[in-house]
Amino acid sequence: MSIRRFAVVASIVALLLGSVGSVAIYEVLRSDADSPVPMILQACVEGDSDSCYSFAGLKMSGDRDMALAALEMCAADKRSDSRFDCMYKLAQAYQTGRSGQRSFVMAYRWYATLIAEDGPAALVEVARSRMRSVKLVMSKEQISMAEAQTKSWLGKPADPDPVPIAVGIGTRL
Repeated sequence: MSIRRFAVVASIVALLLGSVGSVAIYEVLRSDADSPVPMILQACVEGDSDSCYSFAGLKMSGDRDMALAALEMCAADKRSDSRFDCMYKLAQAYQTGRSGQRSFVMAYRWYATLIAEDGPAALVEVARSRMRSVKLVMSKEQISMAEAQTKSWLGKPADPDPVPIAVGIGTRL
């Protein structure tokens, strides 16, 4: 299990056990005995990206934090083609506020990640268009933050802050 997948799984477990408590979770799952949601969640936690995508779709209107965590697990799965759909859904959720709170930084990050990882051409084209529209309402600082988060997700080192060079001396200030 990769470190990123472990972190996302740990986040989901923390969400489940954190404020609600394991007894309440057991009761919810038991009351959903006829529902496929617990089985879909289990498959998601076990690494099935398609189940993560499905679970997120079922939970986005209710438990947004769990839905977003499931989409991130899906987006992290390099073996799955559905990861690009998950990246797009994450970007869309943050751009529209469907995630609970609108975040142009996160929307930009996920659109940029989808583009950088060479998703399907049609999806990349839509992501480029949406990223341009998001960028219009962002400050330079927000854009820098989103680009740094994208590089971090992709495992690339962030650009260091440029340090001015003294004119004619060749030393850093």
